[in-house]
Amino acid sequence: MLSRTGLYALQAVLYLVRQSNGDAVAAATMAADLGVPPNYLAKVLNRMARSGMLTSTRGAHGGFRLASDPGELSVEDVVGEFEELLPLEKCLLGGGCDPTSPCSAHRRRVEWHGVRRDILRHTPLLSLLGPQAVPEDREVPHHRLVESMIKVS
Repeated sequence: MLSRTGLYALQAVLYLVRQSNGDAVAAATMAADLGVPPNYLAKVLNRMARSGMLTSTRGAHGGFRLASDPGELSVEDVVGEFEELLPLEKCLLGGGCDPTSPCSAHRRRVEWHGVRRDILRHTPLLSLLGPQAVPEDREVPHHRLVESMIKVS
């Protein structure tokens, strides 16, 4: 499952991809269309602009645009900055496990981290808009966890 911030980032980028004219979109317009809190979304968009994912323009006709080709982006490229997994040194069972003396849950948790990262890394952003939007040279993973981890409204 994505964090709320990661979900808003993903929704915003998908919204911008669907803008056929390429004009800048104001944060308030995007927030209203997506049904998300405008202040929260503005912070997410500004953080994405500082990281280079988006460009922003001030003024009456200002707003946000994608800074790169969406066909080259994975879901991880969009949400990676917002999706911090809990450090593996924090034991799920409350003890002090680590790779050298793991608890009974440690191995599974390491697997979860790997699968989650692989799904985000290998899911082309455009695949969330349907198979017709994915460039032919990009493989889309078919994994049962994709739907449970990436939910876009």
